[in-house]
Amino acid sequence: MASEKPMGQERTGESLEILLRDTPDKLLLISDNVPVALMMIDSSGTCTYLNPECTDITGYTREDMARNTVMPRDIYHKVVEGTKGLKGRTEAGTRRERSITELNFTCKDGRIKRFKLQSSFLADGTAIIVLEDAFGQSRVKENFESHGGSENEFRSLAEQSLSLTGIFLIQDGSFKYVNPRLAEIHGYQANELINRVRPRDLVLHEERQRFEQQIEEQLSEKVSKPIRQEFRGITKAGRIIHLELYGTRTTVNGKPAIVGTLLDVTERKLAEEKLRKAEEKYRTIFENSVLGIFQTVPSGRIMSANPALARIYGYPSPEDLIKNTTDIAVQFYVDPERRKEFLSLIREEGFVEGFEAEMRRKDGSTNWVSMNARAFRNEEGDIQYIEGTVQDITERKKLEAELLQSQKMEAIGTLAGGIAHDFNNLLMGIQGYTSLMLLSTEPSHDHYQKLRSIEELVRSGADLTKQLLGFARGGRYQVKVTDASTILKNVCAIFTRTKKEITVHERYDEDLHPVEVDQSQIEQVFMNLFVNAWQAMPGGGHLYVDARNVDLDRGFVKSYSVPPGRYIKLSVTDTGVGMDDRTMKRIFEPFFTTKEMGRGTGLGLASVYGIVKGHKGFINVQSKAGHGSTFHLYIPASEKSVEIIRKVPEEPIRGTETVLLVDDEEKILEVGKEILETLGYKVVTASGGQKAIDIYRMRKEEIDLVILDMIMPDMEGGTTFDLLRDIDPGTKVILSSGYSLNSEAERIMERGCNAFMQKPFNIYSLSLRLREVLGATS
Repeated sequence: MASEKPMGQERTGESLEILLRDTPDKLLLISDNVPVALMMIDSSGTCTYLNPECTDITGYTREDMARNTVMPRDIYHKVVEGTKGLKGRTEAGTRRERSITELNFTCKDGRIKRFKLQSSFLADGTAIIVLEDAFGQSRVKENFESHGGSENEFRSLAEQSLSLTGIFLIQDGSFKYVNPRLAEIHGYQANELINRVRPRDLVLHEERQRFEQQIEEQLSEKVSKPIRQEFRGITKAGRIIHLELYGTRTTVNGKPAIVGTLLDVTERKLAEEKLRKAEEKYRTIFENSVLGIFQTVPSGRIMSANPALARIYGYPSPEDLIKNTTDIAVQFYVDPERRKEFLSLIREEGFVEGFEAEMRRKDGSTNWVSMNARAFRNEEGDIQYIEGTVQDITERKKLEAELLQSQKMEAIGTLAGGIAHDFNNLLMGIQGYTSLMLLSTEPSHDHYQKLRSIEELVRSGADLTKQLLGFARGGRYQVKVTDASTILKNVCAIFTRTKKEITVHERYDEDLHPVEVDQSQIEQVFMNLFVNAWQAMPGGGHLYVDARNVDLDRGFVKSYSVPPGRYIKLSVTDTGVGMDDRTMKRIFEPFFTTKEMGRGTGLGLASVYGIVKGHKGFINVQSKAGHGSTFHLYIPASEKSVEIIRKVPEEPIRGTETVLLVDDEEKILEVGKEILETLGYKVVTASGGQKAIDIYRMRKEEIDLVILDMIMPDMEGGTTFDLLRDIDPGTKVILSSGYSLNSEAERIMERGCNAFMQKPFNIYSLSLRLREVLGATS
């Protein structure tokens, strides 16, 4: 009767019987020489076979296992537990489902190894076990007779093993034996391959030459070591697969042959390719990240670094950084205590976020960094290494410092501005009455020079308030389109006449852009800078003054909070003692001075800073102790043409119009009314904004001009101005204030106010401004 077995299995059995009959030790030869750890354990827990490879990796011999009744039984129960669907019995000669499990295996020398066990069961319950991932060099140690086992056991070992391993015997260029797994890998039945398909035909065309060359070299004894070859194969269906071959030369019937194993490693190769792409992606990110990426050990060595980290610390390459770094705390941290704080946080929390520290670069310069990091610990809980990122935040810290400075200046400026405003109102009264007395006093009178001295003291007081208002609220006084080189030339001429020991060198662009500035304030800026330079050169020296046109891009101005565009760059360089970093950080602070008591107020550079900021510009300072200082001032260029500045007249200009004088200070109203009447004007006074509106609504036809105080308690000047213009859009208004022309006053000017006058002003300045607004002299 015909067998119920499939044709492929039947033919496989026939070929194996022939192989065993002709050479009864061939299957043993295969089992003993494959580089796979194999063992067989029967249902009683007795180890019936263990090949040399298994001995190599475990240390146990067949005899050891035969004497050991505990370990084989434990292994058997372990693989039984891992088998799915083991409850049902199957007919003889068929295979059960695979068991794949893992266990910790105690080797003969006491070492514990973890193996993956792939097993299948024969009908009688015998387990055929492959210790996966334990490949070594194949060798023949014992022969079939010494084992004492049956041929049928080895037929089962080869034919019914359900591991991932294919087994083959190649001789005379063809397969003389293949197990079912090898046939399955290629999509064939075993009988379709044996003596019918050449091994080369299962290899991808472009790799056949290399494959055959290694087979021929092994058969000809040109190489003594076993074959280990990876190549791409092709299945019966034409699918490309990745294979790994292990083989060794042997002799069968007096002729050379190769016996070995074949593994399908396609999934592994796909996983490796996926891993390679992931590593490549990570490497790309690692190499091109703008953040510094690192791995360090707590002792202070750097294990890994990317190019960005090397740049942050001033090294040409990561290799150079790693090679030259032995202690991060000592070499990089400006304050080594910060490294201790960093490590303490890492140990306690396991990570840090946004940890900031000032670092020292390779060239000695410093920068600020922000670090995010986490710790990786061993099984004992000790930190093995720390990995994380480093960001250079030097620019951000600079901006923060500038913001802090700006806020500090604003706070002090607000206080100083209020004091200056009230002081200027007091000076206005003194100046007004002094001007009136001088008008009625002959130069030969005993009191005339005393009155002139009072006027000089008022001017000195006004200069002091200018210093205060220079950085208070960024105010300006009277802005006109001006040629900056003209201002610089005048200041240089005055300075050189008084400071003969200083040699001044001037350079100006011929087509210097015009600028919209308050001339008196810019004169004050450069006189302060010149005096500061002179004091830095007690034995004399050189002063270089330079003015040129520049176009600043967004990258240059971003840290100064100003728009890009056309600017003029005004530079003052001295050959004096210079400044250290600590002094440089404080030079623009109000009342900060390095001079001894009585030689400086600490307001000079503070007012320079405030005035330049008030003109929508910025300052850049370069200095080094012992090497002088350079101040670069950048002021926005104007598209307008330069205005001609009228000189204050030697005699007051008179008029006959009617003026409404508005101020909340009674003394200002009194002296102002008297000055205006002395100049020939008719005067109406109002002690507040609401009263001014009421008066103007009733008498607008006779009032020709309004002098309006900006700061009043009941109604501030801006609201009063708007209501006056609502009544009469053609109202002529001069804005007057103890403050400078700050942003609030500028907004009023932009709405059409005719002129601005800074208190205190004298009778001559007032008379000129009145005629400029009202027109020709009456």
